[in-house]
Amino acid sequence: MNIDNFDKKIKDIKFARFLGGFVSEGNLVETGCMKITNANLEFIDHLVNCATNLFGNTIVTSKRPTLEHPNDESKFAYHKYFSAVFGKFLINAVGIKPGKRILNDDPLPKFILNWRCGGDFETFREWMKNYLQARFSGDGWVHLEKRWAGITKAKAITLNPILKNELLHLYSKGKKVKDYPKDFIKKLKQEARKEINFPKELVQLKDILNKDFDITSTVKSVGIRTIYFDKKRKFIIVSGVYHLLITRQGIEKFEREINFLDFDARNKERLNSIV
Repeated sequence: MNIDNFDKKIKDIKFARFLGGFVSEGNLVETGCMKITNANLEFIDHLVNCATNLFGNTIVTSKRPTLEHPNDESKFAYHKYFSAVFGKFLINAVGIKPGKRILNDDPLPKFILNWRCGGDFETFREWMKNYLQARFSGDGWVHLEKRWAGITKAKAITLNPILKNELLHLYSKGKKVKDYPKDFIKKLKQEARKEINFPKELVQLKDILNKDFDITSTVKSVGIRTIYFDKKRKFIIVSGVYHLLITRQGIEKFEREINFLDFDARNKERLNSIV
């Protein structure tokens, strides 16, 4: 793996696209084993091309993307593995935290925030545009009726001691969110709406959109997705769902200055129809 000119490479827009796509659709564990999963082969190929253009072909396996769940059409997607060496590079050099994504609550890597504060604003802004394009094409969508563009992110919410105790008494394996008492779910939703539970990366992206692009956006808690026991970590996880929303006031400028990746035809068409 070629990491010469490290600082130059991670500040290349191709790395911005790879990183934005990986944060959306990637999985990375402590050993460095990593993969990207998506239903769109063009999305996977684009990220592979961005990364190999910078770091060489040895960072990725030669095998074509493989069906993630070949026996379950409802979970249709492909995955592509990268080398553990590249995974270790992302952990140690870039600052990507390995492990379960909804528990990590990763903020943006420090080099991005340091770069933002250190000058060279136009270059940073172009890099951030490419990161956002990949993030929106990976985890994003366009709501035609409400005239929104958004990113969806799941996060394990932090519960206060009273709610933790109540959850221990109510929990049972296989129980759906709809099967819990409505007043308990209401309290979970109230907890999820506290700023301490908002995903750090989405909060940072909101600040960057508002201040660096003059695009109005907001972070919103939209409900509880799942409640389940994590066998590996031996505790119950309550997963909340959050949106970073480009609202009506900012949608035209978002379409003009950021938008989705070029091959993301569906979202680009829906966005264009709103504007």
